[in-house]
Amino acid sequence: NQWGVWQGVFGLQYTELDFSAVGAEAFVPSSNTDTTGVFWVERADLGQWQFDLGLRYEDVKTKVPNTLVVEHGATGPRADADFQPLSASAGAIWELNDIFNLSFSVAHAERAPGVDELFANGPHIATQVFEVGDPSLDIEKNFHVEGGVSVAVGGFTGSATIYSDNFSDYIYQLNTGREQDGLPVLVWQQQNADFIGAEAELRYDFEPNSFGHWQLFAFGDIVDGELSDNSDVPLAPPTRVGMGLEWDHAGMAAYLLWIHAYRQDNLAALETPTPGYDLLNAEVSYTIATSDQLEFQIYLQGQNLLDEDIRNSTSYLKDFAPQIGINAIFGVRAYF
Repeated sequence: NQWGVWQGVFGLQYTELDFSAVGAEAFVPSSNTDTTGVFWVERADLGQWQFDLGLRYEDVKTKVPNTLVVEHGATGPRADADFQPLSASAGAIWELNDIFNLSFSVAHAERAPGVDELFANGPHIATQVFEVGDPSLDIEKNFHVEGGVSVAVGGFTGSATIYSDNFSDYIYQLNTGREQDGLPVLVWQQQNADFIGAEAELRYDFEPNSFGHWQLFAFGDIVDGELSDNSDVPLAPPTRVGMGLEWDHAGMAAYLLWIHAYRQDNLAALETPTPGYDLLNAEVSYTIATSDQLEFQIYLQGQNLLDEDIRNSTSYLKDFAPQIGINAIFGVRAYF
């Protein structure tokens, strides 16, 4: 119900997670995590202004039964973990006129460390590293500030956003330079970190005609992260630009998407540079409506049509295996 000018929702969330990894490749112990959360979200519309508020409190309890850990040369039971993250946010949108909107938001977010970050100890075959957790990790805290502008004129729309993230006790994996079981040893640890980034998108929506409905768009994004010791944050994503074309007409639809990722040479210790690449994807589909509640879509996708050697800078496996080369996917989707 409306509460003055405010309207929103509050509630309670409970999650129980029983996790176990078995077999010779298990590197994270069995655990039980209970998460209880209380949240409250509100929105108010006042003429040209829209205001948004959010609040969330959690209690995260993780128990690791019957598991031993070797720490500082001594063997003993792993300590159970108990965290109480608190997050809050506020934002505003100012509709200057029918063309321009300005937006601003600020948020304080907290995150409890995951079980792997706390208690991992062994070879992680999927990422080809020997992963070591730290049971003494604290809550990761983030202060986020964001500002943006959007424009709409006829069929043209555009938006641009710049943001800053200041982390206290940012959780990341440090490459120690050592090896165990033939794999590099990576240790979960914490350090303050700062990120700054920006993203933009432009789109033109052509009037539908006898040739169908066409939309042309372009976008770009960039982010830079630095730890408090002046080193670069590991596994940083590359700067990207892209453009695409979408079309639909009488049940038929298609799109063409091109993305250029630039070379990533902002590197953490022992990381290697990642070459830039061009990714070209396409899809054509046909939708069949069988009733008011059911639709089928037959589609054919083509991915990496330029057959580029694509290495993902955010992946530990980039030096071992590229993303899949040129490939096609045929499938059927059902919508209820």
